[in-house]
Amino acid sequence: MTMRALCVWIPNWPIQRAWIDQPERKKNILVLQAVGPKDQKVVAACCPQARACGVLPRLPVADAEVLLEESFSETNPFPKPKPTPSNEQNLRTAQNRLVHFETYQPEADRQALLKLAWECERFSPCVGLEASDEPDCLLMDVSGCAPLFGGEEHLIEAVLSEMRDRELDARLAIAPTVGAAWAFAHQRTAESPTTIISEAQLPSLLRPLSIRLLRLSSRTVHSLEELGLRTVRQLLQLPRRTLPSRFPAELLTRLDQLQGSMPEEIAAERRPECDEQIWESEETINDRATLEFVLKPQLDRLVQKLLPAELGVRLLSCELTAIGQQSLSTQIELLRPTQSASHLLELITLRWEHQQLPEQIFRITLRAKQTSPLSKRQAKLFDDATHQTDSSALEHLIERLHSRLGPEAVVRVQFAAEEQPELAVRFIPAMASFRSQPLSPPPVLGFLKRPLWLKQTPVEITVGKLTSDGFPHDFRCDRQRHQVAHAWGPERITTGWWRHDYIKRDYFHIETRVGLHFWIFRDLNTQTWYLHAAFD
Repeated sequence: MTMRALCVWIPNWPIQRAWIDQPERKKNILVLQAVGPKDQKVVAACCPQARACGVLPRLPVADAEVLLEESFSETNPFPKPKPTPSNEQNLRTAQNRLVHFETYQPEADRQALLKLAWECERFSPCVGLEASDEPDCLLMDVSGCAPLFGGEEHLIEAVLSEMRDRELDARLAIAPTVGAAWAFAHQRTAESPTTIISEAQLPSLLRPLSIRLLRLSSRTVHSLEELGLRTVRQLLQLPRRTLPSRFPAELLTRLDQLQGSMPEEIAAERRPECDEQIWESEETINDRATLEFVLKPQLDRLVQKLLPAELGVRLLSCELTAIGQQSLSTQIELLRPTQSASHLLELITLRWEHQQLPEQIFRITLRAKQTSPLSKRQAKLFDDATHQTDSSALEHLIERLHSRLGPEAVVRVQFAAEEQPELAVRFIPAMASFRSQPLSPPPVLGFLKRPLWLKQTPVEITVGKLTSDGFPHDFRCDRQRHQVAHAWGPERITTGWWRHDYIKRDYFHIETRVGLHFWIFRDLNTQTWYLHAAFD
């Protein structure tokens, strides 16, 4: 049987993946930055609006900022906004959009593409990713699959519909070889996103192809173009025996794979097997007490399956199936893997407190969707609650709050390497952050003691005569006059020249004659004084 390969190319995958994670980003201009040569920040990916301003991958971020600012400076009726608490630089455009500079995450992109490959297994038994450090294509072996969908036209339309349902802009091609499918998919446009190449059409359609569609390294492409070789036709006209001595071996390999003279297999990405436990009975469950009574031994059996491999549950789903009603699925996420069935039961019941459970339940399906090795801990002579570590107690508290209140209600403070005090912290979801970033002490911010609470917006104050050290003898705030007894400072806080809202302040720690302590500063750009915080 002749091979039929399907390539699904998702242009600008990092940006599209970011849009899927946070759809509100589509309203703004998004630029992903990475660390390039000599530790210089460069553009890794950018949205089409940024490209229209001249921003391209591998461009230094500083140059990208200049291009974006110049593109809108003439028509910008808005003042430059302050940086957001996410510690990213922003620009406001004439269209009232913000430019967000965010960190490029290639591993997150790969994992998201891998999950997409698992979801596409209904179109082919063999779905994989392209062999690349930063893949943006799915490859499928659809040999013999087309009749199940009513032909290749219906198959490729079904895959395209799946991508559109996921709000992905994709280009697709079916061809007799993997290389040809990849090449023709990269030729498609948004107006004509699909193509099907038959075996008879392949030889004539390959010759006009650009050498940039051969999946060659940039160095090899550059060498070929310097010699004036820009199409497959020109390469095929050269004596084959001379190519190995003049070019890297990948050139002949890619040419042969393109034409089908060298077989190329697709490495299928298999979904990891989920450990599951199913309870089913003719006697239905109609109350919570009976449900919890039945659920406990099922959880025990599930974790028993993980004991030989020393694995614990990280992500658990519990699906309740009832007669004539829609199934109720509950998902429990944990900070650390666990084999405690009682702890899992507690988290599930906490989640159910504010849910209407179905009646006449006849099936309970438990799935350990994610498992990982148990963390190694030192054995103790007396293993009871009194010897539980503080970190373990905190983790269990977060898990219980997460189950009862939901993921958005449980956050933690993350300190940022930011000189501007009001931007030095941010709030992030606790479950996701504690796994990657354990609790750590705050960074040292200057030589002065910092207040614990800051005012959300600094309050303008009226100051009297200044001393020779630069701080006021007295100041007035909220119709109250405060006389200064002692002061420490100044502490100069400035932001970098590249910031579009340049901050330059002198901070003073003030003690009044009645014993109150304040944190005030003078804005050196406007010579205005502000009260920023009060010490406890």
